[in-house]
Parts: sequence; C-alpha cells; structure tokens
Amino acid sequence: MTTHGEPEIPEDLRVLYKWATEPERESALMSMTVAKSMVKELVERSSRLATNIETCQGLLVAARDERDELREQNRELKAQLERMSKPVSETGWLIEKAVDGRPHWLTCAWEFGWTDDAENAIRFSRREDAEQIASMMENEPISITEHMWVPMVREGENESL
Repeated sequence: MTTHGEPEIPEDLRVLYKWATEPERESALMSMTVAKSMVKELVERSSRLATNIETCQGLLVAARDERDELREQNRELKAQLERMSKPVSETGWLIEKAVDGRPHWLTCAWEFGWTDDAENAIRFSRREDAEQIASMMENEPISITEHMWVPMVREGENESL
C-alpha cells in the first residue's frame, strides 16, 4: 500500500487502474494478490526443488564413490583369490632307512612298514615329531629327512607358475 491508502500498482497498470470501476479495481487487486501468492509459492517450490536436486547430486556422488570403492575391493579380492588358487608346495619330515641301498620311508596302511614311494610315506610337519617316533624304533639304522612335494601342473591349468 502507498502512503495514501492505495495499493502499489506497477507503472504500466496505473492508467488502467485510474479508469477502472471499483469492482474492476477489486478484481484486479485480487488477481494481483493471487498472482503474487502464486509467484511466492513457485519461488518456495523452486527453492525446495533446488535443495532436493543438490541432495540428490550429493547422494549420486557418494554412490559413485562407493561403487568405485567396491569395484577396487572386488579387484583386490579377485587378485587375492588368484594368488590363493596357485598350487603350493608342501614340506614335511620323513623317517628314512636304506633297503638294498635305496631309500625307503616309514608308511602305515594297516600296520607300519616301509615304502619306496615318498608319496605314501608318513609326513611329519615337525622334525621333533619324526625324531620322537624314530626313537621308538630300536635296532633300525634310520634317519630323519626333509622332503618337499611340488604339485604337478597340467598344461593350460595354471600357467602363471
């Protein structure tokens, strides 16, 4: 409202306002009030929409970062799995004695005996365990020997070795 009690009217509408009748003036003022209210509501909605868009953009950036992090973890896990799937050699201690000048090793199927195939020998993970068993074998010229078994790789199976 102006200081004279009349509403503020844009310059280009003042001429029309002066010539309008009272009901036309009231209708015009109502329309202007409604239009201002609608503009205010649209500005508020636009502001909320802009805030929502910023929030969505932030969430999208965070989701992309998390996706990239998960992809990196996936690559690391695949590499770790690849390393774990490679055949590993095995070492162990065997009780050995010479039979006819050739090495034989302690074995046990149904009872203790000697075999000329180290694959069938009893494997001890610690030298002390092999020595303890060997100490119970009286009158046998035996020794404790360390062996390593390297897995066979079939052609094309794991060529990274």
